[in-house]
Amino acid sequence: MTTKLSEIISVLESGSRPKGGVKEGSEGIPSLGGEHLSKEGGFNFSKLKMITHEFYSKMKRGKIEIGDILIVKDGATTGKVAIVREDFPFKEAAINEHLFRIRVDSDKAIQEYIFRYLQSPLGQLQILSSFRGAAIGGINTSFVDRVSLDLPPLDEQKRIATILDKADEIGKNSEQTNVLQERIAESLFIDLFGDPLLNDRCFPLTTLSDVCEVISGFAFKSSEYSENPSHINLVRGQNISHGFLDWKLGKYWENMDDSLEKYQLLEGDIVLAMDRPIISTGLKISEITPEDTPALLVQRVARIRSSLLPPSFILALLKHPIFIRTIESSKTETTIPHITLRNVKELQFPLPPSELLEQYSNTIHFFRQIIHHSSERISSSGNFKQSLTQQLIS
Repeated sequence: MTTKLSEIISVLESGSRPKGGVKEGSEGIPSLGGEHLSKEGGFNFSKLKMITHEFYSKMKRGKIEIGDILIVKDGATTGKVAIVREDFPFKEAAINEHLFRIRVDSDKAIQEYIFRYLQSPLGQLQILSSFRGAAIGGINTSFVDRVSLDLPPLDEQKRIATILDKADEIGKNSEQTNVLQERIAESLFIDLFGDPLLNDRCFPLTTLSDVCEVISGFAFKSSEYSENPSHINLVRGQNISHGFLDWKLGKYWENMDDSLEKYQLLEGDIVLAMDRPIISTGLKISEITPEDTPALLVQRVARIRSSLLPPSFILALLKHPIFIRTIESSKTETTIPHITLRNVKELQFPLPPSELLEQYSNTIHFFRQIIHHSSERISSSGNFKQSLTQQLIS
């Protein structure tokens, strides 16, 4: 039998802001908004930490409890749903004017199931069917009359909610695996080669230009860039992030000719942005993968290629604090902070024996396979979660 959401829940609108607004300090109740809700249906705890210094000194309405369902009522994330679980970091909190709080007040339904239903594609469709407005639109409490659902028995609701909780855990564990593998890969460098600054393994010293070919890119005319992704990728500083290439701002070149052969990038090449080389996440450096080719090197980007050093070693070496410090000390602070090709070529470091380099390369390859499979699991677990939700809740 179909039941209207309005028949089984109560909706609380946001608490009103007290006169005088937000009080700085540790007294009162923290106020949450839509930006604190994560896409998985929980909370972005890093952003929650950012609000601990903002409290309402008086809050007459809007207090939330464990088990409450929160829904964003306006803006770009209208309809986003979260549930307050036991790990919520505040003893008391309240919602601001951008959230609704929903609480089940019927013995026919449980909070977790209603949360999962509202999070499902069908639930989202019904919630957003009441969206009103243009630039900054939203929903009001009438949305509860538009949402209707078939309620299975309580035991079945609990079973479905438990299954979907497990599906969430699969995704979380996959992401944690990725972080763990990257940390292991970083520590392996120190385990095998020691600290390159101290050179405690007494390896012979060399420079990057002695064992690598280091060049910068070609001055392609920006007016002749192509916007067609089927053409050749142009690797510019804007595309290089910390450890990967970001093609969201991709530019392309239509034709390859003999004059550009020198600047053709191959799998395993290391590319380093020489303008604004350091960002908040780290050094703007990446390894060229098969997915990035065919590609051409653009000016103000360095390409590092070696027949003696494995790409994984070069990448780890340039990410090491010794090189970061070199960059920081050699940056030229003009309009755009940058380093020169000479700065890169003259990097001095201890050169490990070939057998250790091979051991490092083989181990990193193994880790990368694990990371690749973990990434596939994240993607497949997300698709699986959506498919599972559609099967269980319809």
